[in-house]
Amino acid sequence: MNQPGTFIQEKYIINVLLRHASFIDNIGLMNGKMGIAIFFFHLGKMMKIQVYEDYAEELVDDIYQKIGTTIIPMDFENGLAGVAWGIEHLVHNGFIEADTDEILSDLDDKIFQHLTNSVGLSISVENGLLGYGFYLLSRLRNKDLKKNVDHNFILKRLLIDLINCLYETIEEKEEVLIEPVTFKITWSLPLTLILLSEIRRLNIYNRKIDIILNRLSHITLSRFPMKQANKLFLLTGMQAILKQADLKGWHEHFRLLKDTLDADEILREFPDKNIMVSDGLGGITLIAKLLEDANKESALLQLSSKIAEKIVRSACWKSFEGKDKLNAKNLGILDGLSGIGYSLLGIF
Repeated sequence: MNQPGTFIQEKYIINVLLRHASFIDNIGLMNGKMGIAIFFFHLGKMMKIQVYEDYAEELVDDIYQKIGTTIIPMDFENGLAGVAWGIEHLVHNGFIEADTDEILSDLDDKIFQHLTNSVGLSISVENGLLGYGFYLLSRLRNKDLKKNVDHNFILKRLLIDLINCLYETIEEKEEVLIEPVTFKITWSLPLTLILLSEIRRLNIYNRKIDIILNRLSHITLSRFPMKQANKLFLLTGMQAILKQADLKGWHEHFRLLKDTLDADEILREFPDKNIMVSDGLGGITLIAKLLEDANKESALLQLSSKIAEKIVRSACWKSFEGKDKLNAKNLGILDGLSGIGYSLLGIF
């Protein structure tokens, strides 16, 4: 990005992460070392600076060591499911070379046992069905699914079981999909749409996926989000579905939401210090990028630039000044500097 002032903040973020990330205990994707490692791998490739990729490799080594010596939770936010997703991401993007079925076999076994024995999981992406769904999707996305090898069969069986649980949850607890009062990157409705679109693209259990989508039609088409930021997020989920399925009324509702989207109002909805990915402008950058790629409209194309300017001017930076030690939350993707770094540098 070329906006005035962004370079200073980008360098600040990179320097702070280089000084502190090695010392945090959390190895997770959203609040720990895995998310930071992915950031540095992409940063090194984008800027052609090998030292950043070397640092990312050190963080991954730390993660492997911690897995072998410490009890780690299973969830997607801070645990093994998110770590496995991250390793698949790194291998898929050519940052590390590995047979993921081999290096993730122990993690898979632990997660499989957890999912098999779990009852009443929430729908959330942090520690519920959506998070485990994205983990399973990442493990299957780059495979030849026509080869019915044992590992593929187990992964697909678990994903089918998860889809059934997701259907039951939506049927029984529709309120879990309700629009949050303020923007949350963890809002379950658009994330559910994105997950289902990706599973359908792989042609896994499409009959049940379509049943769920028919149920979600009532929920989605009755939604006209109060917040413009939430409207943008819902549009992202609907766009993902419309790439995979032609559903009655969806195109019309998508156009209605898009035609009434006010990009400038999105900026006004966020207080000065709301720049994190979890509930602020950092998250909006990610969502806007997904829509930009598909729509190429000037209002959306300008939104990311305006967000970067507001992030750089934010008073939030003062809260980091003078701190000798920063914890995982300060450094991670959801509520920390690496998430802001993703936003400013456009690394997604």
